[in-house]
Amino acid sequence: MPAVVTTIDQDQREGIYELIRNHLGSIEDIFVALERTRDFAKAERLALEFAEDFRLLRDIGWADHEDRETFEPTMPASDLSRLLQRLHAEAVPALMRAKIRRAELDAGAPPRPRRHDGKAVSASAREKASEREMVERAEAAYRRLVADWQATGAKGAGATRGRASSGPSAGQAARQESAPEPAL
Repeated sequence: MPAVVTTIDQDQREGIYELIRNHLGSIEDIFVALERTRDFAKAERLALEFAEDFRLLRDIGWADHEDRETFEPTMPASDLSRLLQRLHAEAVPALMRAKIRRAELDAGAPPRPRRHDGKAVSASAREKASEREMVERAEAAYRRLVADWQATGAKGAGATRGRASSGPSAGQAARQESAPEPAL
C-alpha cells in the first residue's frame, strides 16, 4: 500500500507553527515532572509530544516565515493527525484565555507584567489546568443543553430567518398598530 502524502499550505503552516510555538512554551513542564513531582510517566508523555513538535518543525521550518508555498511532513499521516488533534485541544483553553483577557482589558483591567525582552508573561501550569477544566465544564454544559433541547422535540426558533410565518397566528395579530399602554 503506497504511503499517503500530506501537503500543508502556507496558511495551514502559519497556524500549525503558532500552535507548536505555544506548546513549546511549556517545555519546562518536563523538568517539573522529572524533578519536582517525580511523575515519570508524565515526563515521558511530554517528551514524546515535544519530539513530535520538533519533528514537524523540522519539516515546516523553524523561522516565523518560510518562503515555500507547500510543506510535506515526513511523519506518517496517522501521527500527524494525532499531533494536530493534540495541538487543537491545547488551543481551546488558550483561545478562551485570550477572550477572557480581552474582556478584562476592555473593562479596565491593568496590563500584565512583561519580561525584560518585552514578551508577555505566560500563564502558569496551574492557570492552564484551571482554564482547561473551565472549558471542559463549558463544553459538557453545552452538550447537556443540546441533548436536553433535542429531547424536548423542539423544531427550532419561532422566528428563525426564512422561517417566520407570513401571516398572523390563529386569533392573534402578528403586529399591533400601536404600542400598548404603559403599566405605570
